[in-house]
Formats: sequence, structure tokens, C-alpha cells
Amino acid sequence: MNKRVVLSSFLGNTLEFYDYTLFGALSFLLAPLFFPSNNPLTSLFASLTVFSMGLIARPLGGLLFGYIGDTQGRKKALVLSMSCMSLASIMIAIVPTYSQIGILAPVVLVCARLLQGISAGGEYNGAAILSLEHQEYHPGLISGILTSSAAAGLLLAAIVGYIFSNPNLPDWAWRIPFLLGLLIGILGLYIRSNLSESPLFQKKITNDEPLPSVLGVFKANRKSMMLIFFIGGQSSLISYLLFISIPILLKFKLSSLSSEFGFICNSISLLAFSLSAVGAGFISRYFRFEKIMITSCCLMPFFFFAFVSLIDILNPSQLLIFHIIFGCLVGMHAGPQHALFQKLFPIHMRYRGISFSFSLGTGVLSALTTHIAFNLGTSPLASICWIGFTSLCSAISLLIIRNSKSLYS
Repeated sequence: MNKRVVLSSFLGNTLEFYDYTLFGALSFLLAPLFFPSNNPLTSLFASLTVFSMGLIARPLGGLLFGYIGDTQGRKKALVLSMSCMSLASIMIAIVPTYSQIGILAPVVLVCARLLQGISAGGEYNGAAILSLEHQEYHPGLISGILTSSAAAGLLLAAIVGYIFSNPNLPDWAWRIPFLLGLLIGILGLYIRSNLSESPLFQKKITNDEPLPSVLGVFKANRKSMMLIFFIGGQSSLISYLLFISIPILLKFKLSSLSSEFGFICNSISLLAFSLSAVGAGFISRYFRFEKIMITSCCLMPFFFFAFVSLIDILNPSQLLIFHIIFGCLVGMHAGPQHALFQKLFPIHMRYRGISFSFSLGTGVLSALTTHIAFNLGTSPLASICWIGFTSLCSAISLLIIRNSKSLYS
């Protein structure tokens, strides 16, 4: 295993996901500052809708950085995506609030969030592609480690968000975590700049084989891209359910619970996500990727239904257990996915094919996370049905891959 490349990708992914999800972790603080309203829920909904815009923008980043990654190198695409993410974080850190510049404040916030989404569209899968192309050693484990980095970034954002949500801090203190994005960006750029380029990509380039256009990639890989759309979209959806929707449900459904306990539940569930992703990647040496991921697809709808139905009568210990199980199911689905996706595309189409289809699935399927969060407390049936539908689509896609020799080798 090329430990240096894997470690560098892990750290880069963690830092970028911190930047990307910090907005969601601080939504309760940002809502009244940029979307003032007599109804706090209206302000929060507007703030979380801006968070969802980052998800919608991800397919554009998948196309842009996917093209750069397939034509100019994986390393260059990752350096550029990190630079864009840092710029967006600085924009959020310095933008005046609504009371200072009026409607321009949320407009700038939306622009920054769109830039973050574009950056994320080329980051997550690109780092996995680069790492997996450096070695053949236990691709499932490497995939699990890189998925774990996303969970680590979510956890870091949750911890920082909790610390800076302290009402005793100055009104401007929320800007500090975003300003840290500048330092994080510098560190991330250093890490990325010192990575070696993918040997498989370099070998392919030396063959002087003409690269297909974007349409050419779509035509040649329609089936693979459709499958990744559903599988990757499901992974993103349940990840943001864990990070966004469930904490909001706890806050409004169980107002008697302390914010400290809610933070503990969220942190432990993300830690379970991180560890189970590595575990699922490790055991993929003994069980095919699809079997592990299908198990999560089958269990997730029933577990989600039980959690939402019983939340009013669960005691704190039971709530904590449910959070741990939820995190483990998310990790089981997301952990081995990168190693599976690698096998569906040839090298010279891989970055574009995976990044765009995964990002499109993320944008379409998980952009409803905000609506799910608010519907869970009032009319959860639609949200439960949506989770059931996406889980079914993901399971069917995994079965198609398992039974198709032309897609899986």
C-alpha cells in the first residue's frame, strides 16, 4: 500500500469536507443573521435550503474537475478543487450580514455555497481515484479509509459547530471557523501539491490515445453512470440524514433533551460511520462489495421507520444505540463504493464518469434532505417512503452490477 498517498488523500478529504459541511453545522447561527424572519423555523429552512444548493451544484463540479482530471491529471484537478473550496470559505467568513448590506448578504452566501458545491463535485471521488490507481493492495480497505475521511470531516465540522454555537461567545465568533478555511486550504494545497500523479493515468497519456468528449463518455458509459447515480446518491442521502436531518428532528421533536446530548449522539453516530466504513472496506476481501452494500440497503428503510416511529418513547440510552446503528448502516453502504466504482470505467473516462454521475445522484436524491428534516416531525410518511424508494433503487443497481460480467471484473 502506498501509505503516503492514502494518508494525503485522507487528510485532504477530511479538510475539504470540513469546509463543505461547516455551513450545515452552523445553520442555526447563520439563519437569523442572513435570513431574518419573525418565525425562526422559516429562517432555518432558508439557511438549510442554501446548504442544499451546494448539493445541487455538485454535478457541474463533477463535469469541470472530471474533465481536468481525465485530460490534465488527477493531481491538478484535486489542487484546483481545494483552492475553490478555500475561496468559498473565505467569502462566507467575511460577508456582511443582512442587517448590514440587505439582500446582497444572502446573495453572496448563495454564490459561496454554489462554489463549494462545484468544488466538492470534483473532490471526493477524485481523491479516491488517485489513491486507488496508485496500488492494487486491498482496494476495498483503501476505499473504506477514504470514505472514513468524509465522515471525519463531518465530525470535525460538527465539533467546531458545537463549540462556536456557545451563546456566550461574541456575535462575530461564527466567522472564525470559516476563516480557518484559509489555513486549512493552505495545508490542503501543500498536501495535494506534494502528491505524485497516478501511474495508471501517466501510462495512459503516454499512449497518445485521443480522449473522448463529454458526450462520448456519456454514450460509452450510460449504464455505469446510471448505476452510480442511484448508488452514490443513496450514500450521500443517508449521510446527510445522519448529519443534518436527525439532529434537527431531535432538536424540535425532543426539546427536553439537552443540546449537549444531541451533540454527543451526532458525534458518536459519525464516529460509527467512520469506523464501519473502514470495517466494511476491510471485510470486502471476503465478501463482494455488493453484498455488504445491499445489506445496508435492505436494513435502512426498516430501521429508519422504526427510529422515526419510536423516537417519542426512546430513552437517552436507546437513542444513542439507534444513532450508532444508523452510523454503521451508512458506513456499510458508503465504505466499499469507491473500489466498486473504479471497476466500471476505463482509466481515460474514469474521473468524468464517476464524478459526474455520483454528483448528479447526490444533487437529485439528497438535495431533499432539508425538506426531510422538517417533515420528519410533522408528516414523516413521505420521507420514510423516499428512503425506501432510494434504498430499493440502490439495491437493484448493485444487483445489476453483481450479475453483469461486462460491468464488473
